[in-house]
Amino acid sequence: MLAATLAVTGATAFSTYLASNRPFLGALFEAGPGGAGVRVKHLDDRGPMARAGFQTGDVLTTVEGAGLEPHAIAAEAGLIDPDVLPRLDQFKAFLAENGRLYEHLETGRVAFTLADGTVRSVEPAPRRPLSAVLGNQEFLGASIVGSLSFLLGALIWMNRRREPAPRLLMLACLANAVTLWTAAVFWSRELALPQGAFASIMAVNHIGAAFYPSLLVSLAAIYPTQLVPWSAVKVLLAATALYWLNKQAAWIEFPFHAHMSWYAAGAVAALAGLALQWRRTRSDPVQRAQVSWVTFCMAIMIIAMLGYYVIPITMTGRTLGAAQWAAGVLTFFPFAGFALGVARYRLFDLPEWWFNASVWLLLGVLIIALQAALFYIAGFQEIGVLIYAALAAGWIYFPLRQWLSGRVFGGAEDAANAVILGYVETLSKSLTTRDIDARFAAELEDIFSPSSIRRVSERSSDVRIGDGGLSLVVPGAAPQTAFRLEAAANATRLFNRRDAGLARTLARITRQRHAQIDAIQASVNKERNRIARDLHDTVGAKLVGLIHGAPTLEVSQKARDVTNALKDTIWLLRNEGLRSLTVALSRWADEARVRTEEAGVSLEWRQACVVEIFTPAQKLISLGNILRENMTNILRHSAATWIEVVIDQPEPLQLSIKVRHNGVTNPPEHWEPGFGLKGIEERVRELDGRVEWKSDPVRPDRVEMRLWASLTEENG
Repeated sequence: MLAATLAVTGATAFSTYLASNRPFLGALFEAGPGGAGVRVKHLDDRGPMARAGFQTGDVLTTVEGAGLEPHAIAAEAGLIDPDVLPRLDQFKAFLAENGRLYEHLETGRVAFTLADGTVRSVEPAPRRPLSAVLGNQEFLGASIVGSLSFLLGALIWMNRRREPAPRLLMLACLANAVTLWTAAVFWSRELALPQGAFASIMAVNHIGAAFYPSLLVSLAAIYPTQLVPWSAVKVLLAATALYWLNKQAAWIEFPFHAHMSWYAAGAVAALAGLALQWRRTRSDPVQRAQVSWVTFCMAIMIIAMLGYYVIPITMTGRTLGAAQWAAGVLTFFPFAGFALGVARYRLFDLPEWWFNASVWLLLGVLIIALQAALFYIAGFQEIGVLIYAALAAGWIYFPLRQWLSGRVFGGAEDAANAVILGYVETLSKSLTTRDIDARFAAELEDIFSPSSIRRVSERSSDVRIGDGGLSLVVPGAAPQTAFRLEAAANATRLFNRRDAGLARTLARITRQRHAQIDAIQASVNKERNRIARDLHDTVGAKLVGLIHGAPTLEVSQKARDVTNALKDTIWLLRNEGLRSLTVALSRWADEARVRTEEAGVSLEWRQACVVEIFTPAQKLISLGNILRENMTNILRHSAATWIEVVIDQPEPLQLSIKVRHNGVTNPPEHWEPGFGLKGIEERVRELDGRVEWKSDPVRPDRVEMRLWASLTEENG
């Protein structure tokens, strides 16, 4: 960046030297009336012409230097920019005329004949003061815009040196800077420059002016996707060099304007390239937004350039405004567009910006065109045009813009309101926080159609657009959780501020409903804990007393079974209906060991590796009751001396239980269904499982139970 700054400083210093190392009259001129002479449009109060009695508005028709014959001054001598001349032969004639005028100025004393015949003499100062050069708006404006253009290109290139687009952008910025640095010299001149120096300055100026549009077209052809091979870019740049050589040698006259035709062709070609880029990037939202930046800024430049510079020069030979450097400002817009696209600056805001700026630009052009038509056709005076402008702004521009905005964005707002109302109705049916989270994720997926959506552990208090619009992070209802959405509309567009606003509203509604359910659940849990505490302190205490004071072992065992069932009920109340499978298996094993030890029976509990899941406690309680009932039947009726329990998990959501023993039991086909067996079968059906009893082929009086049950996994 230091080298770029030094280059800018050197170029500006050199252009300042060229502009100041000339005879100084202290006046600026414009073409005189009737195609003859030049008119004084500005006088420096301390300059030689002001001291010699010249006044603003004087028309100079002839000049006579010391020792030279009088020379008629052509009106073209007052042209600020000779590129307004449509033909190359006119341009060459202008340079020759400029050289003859300078010969008179450098003689040391000059006599000017005014349109009224008055002759006044003036002695030009040998050098133009630095204050006069830097105080000239054309010089200052062109120098500043040219320097900014070069520095912008250098900055982008330094950050992305390996990419071809920044290199082309750097060259285009350099071409524009060269054009403006040289233009600053002849735009700010007084009456004439040395013919050789002027021709050299214009030749360098034309290099930049020729390559500027060509490099923009090349950029449009390769950024953000490569539409043409590099050989085509090289051919275009070679053609540009031939165009420049033809301008210097005047081999062939152009059918259209010699200078403006190249700009017009470049504008058409650049817009065509951007249209193809728009089509090519329809499946890549980031590249589409980058093309949007370039197209947006390029369109502003082309429309303004055509209206301010190209069309007025082609039709009248003059720009629309008095300041030439304003045209240089317009050339800066495409660079800004490419730079913003490369930097991916706020790509997600482009759709709304594009609409607002486009409406402002197009309606502004419409109002100005209507005003101009009335001014020229109806012969309105200035006050009439002013009144019409106020009426047009109030009755046409603002209502039309409001109507267009409503047509474009009103439908989106109505759709967003409908989404919010529908989501509120959906959430009102959600009774658990888990259900809310699932519905929220489904709603986000349904609204934005992201290419992916995933839950992330992130403490996010607000919705955030990330990666230039590629992602949207939405805080979840639970603390330190969020949903990350990638690439909206199935990766065809970027997330924008409207998306963020809608997601923010949905997230706020979700959190409110989540908090409401949490409050309800807290009240329910408080009541559950009270009931569980009362059951434990009253019923539980009495059952313990009954176990130890029972008159018979059978009564004691029944009391123990009721106590275990009560423990399950209390656990269910205190754990919100969810239990760990591994915890449940551990409790079943402990209970079975206690019961078999008291009965003097050996127990072999074999448990395979079980995958931890959380399932509704009611299912685990049913499984525990089935196992408990089967254990009771074995201990009570079979006289077994050992029992084997095998726990397995064939699938993550399926549990298998096998119970074998060495007691004596009637074969299953001889069993008469009682209350215990019916209870087991009913519970198995509720578990979406199956149970079977099988006799040992060798010992038919030995029976084993096989149980398969389906489990439902839920978040613990």
